[in-house]
Amino acid sequence: MSIGQRLVEERRRLGMTQVDLIALTNTSRTSQFNYESDRSIPDGNYLVAIAKVGADILYILTGCRMVGSVLPEEVEVLKKDEREMLMDYRQSPIDMRRNMRSVIATLAQQSHRGTGDAGGRFQRQEMRNRMGEEHAVAA
Repeated sequence: MSIGQRLVEERRRLGMTQVDLIALTNTSRTSQFNYESDRSIPDGNYLVAIAKVGADILYILTGCRMVGSVLPEEVEVLKKDEREMLMDYRQSPIDMRRNMRSVIATLAQQSHRGTGDAGGRFQRQEMRNRMGEEHAVAA
């Protein structure tokens, strides 16, 4: 089995399409096609990017599977929904990315405080109470 064939096998094992890998690795459709059809060999940056989502690079290059994890601890394997979210983020305009980060940071803060939706209900009730007080003062 060739490098290209093993690359296709790993891509499918990870539940990814060619378009997914193109977005993840910031490569062209032509390059992806050439890698999978053994017309060229992917470079180190490409291999690092796919390793971060769980591709077995040793297998792709040699045909031998990794035994245990040899990835650095800081490299976390992403789940399919996480990869999709990351790809959506990377394909979004800068101003949208800023908004996405803001929303995620707000949700994370609520989660860390243990407020979740209850915190949102509390904030809405507090706002209603304030509005009621303002109406009472105005009358």
